[in-house]
Amino acid sequence: MAKRKMSRLCSPVGLICVAALTASAQSFQVQCPTSTITHPDGANAGVNNSEPSYTGPTVFAAGPHGYLTPTSKVNGAIKCQQIAGGDGFATMADGTQTYLFAFGPLSGLADIAIGRPGTEPPNIFNGLFPGGGTPVPGDPATTNGASSSPLLRGQSRELQL
Repeated sequence: MAKRKMSRLCSPVGLICVAALTASAQSFQVQCPTSTITHPDGANAGVNNSEPSYTGPTVFAAGPHGYLTPTSKVNGAIKCQQIAGGDGFATMADGTQTYLFAFGPLSGLADIAIGRPGTEPPNIFNGLFPGGGTPVPGDPATTNGASSSPLLRGQSRELQL
């Protein structure tokens, strides 16, 4: 009788242990394309790593696969940024519950801290971690010179890479 009760208890515990052993974390690769349909770089010459001067509106024509592709005066460049998002309910001061969602930057933090855009061209975004080695808690902000102390009016902090 005791053996039967023990087997009833051990079976679910064993299944849970097996399930936990076979589970694995998902991983993802951060990507920033070096070329797109609207920002072509067929020779991979790095033309999308800097913003060209504006010379007029981009001219498009139908490409070989039916998509519109730029034929002249390609404006802008590819810019990438890693972001995080979250949502949830918040209780307002009057007791009303409100649903909120927001996005926040994970890359380009040092640039944002000194008033520059946080978006980066592919050659920087796809590069190796600027601190070298393995990131530590607080990175990249702790590695590239960001600080928790606020800047004063007129003060600037140079980007350290």
